Amino acid sequence: MMPSSSQANRSSQSLKGRRVVVTAIDLEQSEHRGIASYSKALIRALKQAGAEVWLLTQFDSSKDGGGLKELPVETKEIIHTAKVLDSLANGAMHQDCHWLESRLKIAGKLRYWLRILRASLYVFSPPTFFSHASINKITLSQLVDNPNLRSTRLNYLKDVEGLLCAKKIFHLAEMSARFSKKNPLMIDLRGFDILITSCPLNIKPVNLSIFVQTIHDLIALEYVPHNQDMRIFSRRLQACLDARKIYVSNSTAMKYNNYIQKSYNQKFFSEVGNVKTKKERVVLQPPSLSFPFVINNDTHNCEDIPPSTHLLRAFKEDQITTDLKSESLTSLEESIDFSLNNSTRKEYLIPFQYLLFNSSIEPRKNILFLLQSFAESRLGSIGYKLCIMGKFKTDAYSSEIKNIISNNSSILLTGYVDEKTKLDLYLNSLLLLSPSLVEGFGIPLLDAACLGMQGIASNCNAHQEIRDHYDFSSYVQLIDTLDSHAWAVEMRNKVSLLLPLNGSPEEIRCFRIHRYQKKYASINDSYSKSIVDLLID
Repeated sequence: MMPSSSQANRSSQSLKGRRVVVTAIDLEQSEHRGIASYSKALIRALKQAGAEVWLLTQFDSSKDGGGLKELPVETKEIIHTAKVLDSLANGAMHQDCHWLESRLKIAGKLRYWLRILRASLYVFSPPTFFSHASINKITLSQLVDNPNLRSTRLNYLKDVEGLLCAKKIFHLAEMSARFSKKNPLMIDLRGFDILITSCPLNIKPVNLSIFVQTIHDLIALEYVPHNQDMRIFSRRLQACLDARKIYVSNSTAMKYNNYIQKSYNQKFFSEVGNVKTKKERVVLQPPSLSFPFVINNDTHNCEDIPPSTHLLRAFKEDQITTDLKSESLTSLEESIDFSLNNSTRKEYLIPFQYLLFNSSIEPRKNILFLLQSFAESRLGSIGYKLCIMGKFKTDAYSSEIKNIISNNSSILLTGYVDEKTKLDLYLNSLLLLSPSLVEGFGIPLLDAACLGMQGIASNCNAHQEIRDHYDFSSYVQLIDTLDSHAWAVEMRNKVSLLLPLNGSPEEIRCFRIHRYQKKYASINDSYSKSIVDLLID
């Protein structure tokens, strides 16, 4: 349920006058995934609680020169701001090309080797302190009609007062973690009250009253194929010891206390958000789907959001719905027309005739197991598709997946998609699949459960926690990942039970939209209260 007006008023005043810094490391990535969703929810909760929110970013071009030295200060500032915002929008630091490089090839090569030399110096002697003077401030509220603030990818900036630009701070903090005798990278944040990291970082603020680190998982220490340096990650976790801590699940809290803090007490983690200490909280973070503005501000407005992405053939909905209502799964197997050739059928999805996987492409997500299970289900042979929504990497694991499905018309790879396409794919999917070997939390499964969409997931602890919230057990089926045939059977069973569809596509989407808004309001209210409670002395 939505918070009452009196609750909302109290919440909006609780952090009034506090200046809170949030790290932007995951918002700087080219792909916004689970931790980026957490960061956006955190920024929104802090703003709603009355805080003045600033983002700490390592994107900074204020000292790059680039032929701008003779320009007025105000002109240089707006150019610098444009470069930083462009970097956040694209997930990479904007690199200027010096005018000499366009005329002399050797100038470009010289600049390249100078960057290599500077990087090598950082490796052997990384900076240990960011002074207050070395941090460049950008106040977003002072920008006039800036086009970057209308970028969909930067929509979270509406809740941000400004940016603190500390060049390469996250990269340097990571490098300092390579040296066992190095202390965390220190940063002077005088003038601010609170620093909250969106993930464990090897940093330590000074001239600041409250420091909070968010811990999502210990996967890099548990699972070697995760491909992170275990020593570096463990030092990042050690840097959290003296900070207040936010855990995204009870499972993560228990593991951290078992393997890092060694103060595990079962009573601490009996209930989410009820850790018996002022220094730690376990939170259930809000789901991540982005709905249109009008929908977000009126939970009673349940107008349909028909699919608009090119990946969905929306105009075939009426016929598909009629077919599914009148046919059983067995008869469909005999009657579906495969007159379209494989290449044509592979290019699009039909609403409520596909199963969805949404996550990054990496070994712990267990995608090869998923492909095997889907093949054994034989759902592809009767017109159903598996939609894999995630960005492929340039590694052997991604290559193996691509090779397996290269000639399979029943599997569609979308790559990384924008938030509108992601919403379309969720609203029109029949079923969510999440066979991860381990998770810190499990945002895709939470999104599906909030929609009232059926999901089959692995029985890792994080998924069990999601299932046990609210009425999610009605929508979440957990199966171990030791038997692909068990998954195949459950896929077919779920599809059979969901046929015929309970209502038209429009009615199903409206049900999901309305349910999501109610669940989001309840979870977000609880999440915000937990964050505020941790921050107030």
